[in-house]
Amino acid sequence: MRTEFGRLFGRAGDAGQARPALVRLALAACAACCLLLAATFAQSQSQSQSQSQSQSQASTGSDWARLSPPLRATLAPFAERWDSLPAAQRSVLRRHAERWNLLQPEERERRLERLRQWRELDPAGRARVRAHYPYWQALARPRQIELDRLRQRLDGLDPAAREAARRAFAQDPERRAALHAALGIDAAVMELAQRSFSFVPEAEQMDTLRALQALDQAARADLERLTRRSAPWQREALRRDLLALPAAERGGWLRQRAGGR
Repeated sequence: MRTEFGRLFGRAGDAGQARPALVRLALAACAACCLLLAATFAQSQSQSQSQSQSQSQASTGSDWARLSPPLRATLAPFAERWDSLPAAQRSVLRRHAERWNLLQPEERERRLERLRQWRELDPAGRARVRAHYPYWQALARPRQIELDRLRQRLDGLDPAAREAARRAFAQDPERRAALHAALGIDAAVMELAQRSFSFVPEAEQMDTLRALQALDQAARADLERLTRRSAPWQREALRRDLLALPAAERGGWLRQRAGGR
């Protein structure tokens, strides 16, 4: 059975599959921020009304009144209920608003476009984004920037050029290896996953890859021996059992299952 890993990360013969992964990762990069501030940006027309409300609140000595004018303008849709929000939620909103106010207009528009894309996703698509978001956060900032720039380049191409880029990616091992490296996953681990497992639920793909990445060479060899002589359902059961173990115990468990000492 064809592995589902190719859908997420791309491989030779799977032309056209690289960009969806990058789009999901790029969406995930700012989905949390966009969701927290969605009401703010969608209701910008109400800013003048909310500012007048904030002036009346200023006389009460409320937490809202202590915000700077730029922050009150950005957080205007929350003016009426600001002081009733939990302190932790106010702190999160304030931090995101401060970051938003530091962005250039072009970057703000780019993030708003991400929000529009998020709203267009069906529930399954949103679930995929949420599943991948922790791994995007775990990437070093330079790697996030690298992937995001690649996404922007792809988005700027016309459809024919974008399709050509997808085919080139699928047929170029060096480009695939560069993307895998940017994601913190060795190309050898990707190949091991494709050989070892017939199907992996998309929400569990990154956990599986991270687990394989952490195995030493002996453990990876044991995994290959086990999966090579197993039926698809047995390989899936093995994968789930492997993930359920603490990371430090997985190598020994594979060695024991493979018949080693």
